[in-house]
Amino acid sequence: MNFYLPYLGGENDRDTQVMIDIMYQYACNKQVYGTKPNLNPQLPPPTSNSRVRVGFISKFFGPFEPHGLLLEGVIKHLPRTHFHVTLLPITSSSLHPPAPYLLEAADETIRLNLDYHTTKQMLQSIDLDVLIFADTLSEPMTYFLSRYRFAPVQAAFWGNPITTGSPNVDYFVSADRMEDPFRTTMERDVYEEQVRLDEERSAGGAQRRLYAA
Repeated sequence: MNFYLPYLGGENDRDTQVMIDIMYQYACNKQVYGTKPNLNPQLPPPTSNSRVRVGFISKFFGPFEPHGLLLEGVIKHLPRTHFHVTLLPITSSSLHPPAPYLLEAADETIRLNLDYHTTKQMLQSIDLDVLIFADTLSEPMTYFLSRYRFAPVQAAFWGNPITTGSPNVDYFVSADRMEDPFRTTMERDVYEEQVRLDEERSAGGAQRRLYAA
């Protein structure tokens, strides 16, 4: 995995990320890539009694770690009338506990361990509609988990500010103020993923919407 790639200039890293992903597809296709058995590729239609089940996964949800801090407000303020939020910290039970403020913000917490195959099986057993990776380039576990489809919709957040290159990550969640103006102005198609997050301001405050990249 390319941990140092985001630090090399902040330019268009899409081709590099995709080529590395293709290399891994050839090297370990059956072990890493694939889709959860019997997964419905479509989100179920909303009903008055149903909520979208959203999971947030990272190895860096410990106290005051930046990836968890970036998502704390999102996890806390997703409207519970529409969403059920599951925190998915990758951690050992005693040495690296998740932050208390994240535990309080989520509806439930399912702790994943440091063994790739066990964690993969645990994620396959969880019924999620949306899985959000807080990061995919900071350590190998989430990088390789993001090559697999566990939910109908999968997205990457801004823990690592470049495209994942994964065919199984549908969206990259960003914002205008989190993007470099030169890169987004001078370079096109910097993300392999389909959408990013924009911010619209109105008299009533900040309103956010998804739009096609």
